[in-house]
Amino acid sequence: MDNPPDVSGIRITPLEHVAYRDQILSLCKQGDEALLEAGRLCNLLEDHEMWKEAGYRTFRAYMNKELGAIPRTTLDRYRQLARAFPKETVMKYGVDAMEKLLTYHELVGQAPLPEDPGPYPVEVPGKGGAGPQEVRFADCTPTQIEAAIRAKRQPKEPVPEEQQKVITQLQEACDAVGETGEVKVSVKVEKGTTFLTVGRIPFELLEQVADLMKAAAESEKAAPKQAA
Repeated sequence: MDNPPDVSGIRITPLEHVAYRDQILSLCKQGDEALLEAGRLCNLLEDHEMWKEAGYRTFRAYMNKELGAIPRTTLDRYRQLARAFPKETVMKYGVDAMEKLLTYHELVGQAPLPEDPGPYPVEVPGKGGAGPQEVRFADCTPTQIEAAIRAKRQPKEPVPEEQQKVITQLQEACDAVGETGEVKVSVKVEKGTTFLTVGRIPFELLEQVADLMKAAAESEKAAPKQAA
């Protein structure tokens, strides 16, 4: 199959997404390296908004219809890796290790990762109650990085019950105005304060989501407060 058309600096016509779509579908039948290329092409489809020229309202709707033969979790996994690292880096350290590194990095919230994260420090819990030690990512075993992830995830403060009800209602309302899971609602409790993050909002849904957030805030105010 010919290479997909170069999209830099040109207008995409309604049919040019087909070359990308067909190559993605073909690549996803192969191994990790091919799947990373499929993820990169899928990111180009999104970034250059080819899904609009193909007649779809959202990128998720395009994926569901045109790329529905590929499991969503598989495509999302390789899209995330392809966006974060060069293909050569992922193949050097392995898909599983790089995916774990992204999880760890998201938990610690540091500066962006370098193209080759080999020297990146991972805080690995010590054995037998000993303090943590920094280990280069390139030297981490799977067990060590998994332990580092578990340590960063704990302890996790629970979301107050009444707030969780409001958050659940907000996510359900967001799902109702867009594709399910398109608008992401996440929550984190730190030192008794609940932080809510609403992200990946398609521009055309901005006003609707803002109204939903306002309604959620009003619902929270009206909810009965538990006695201290």
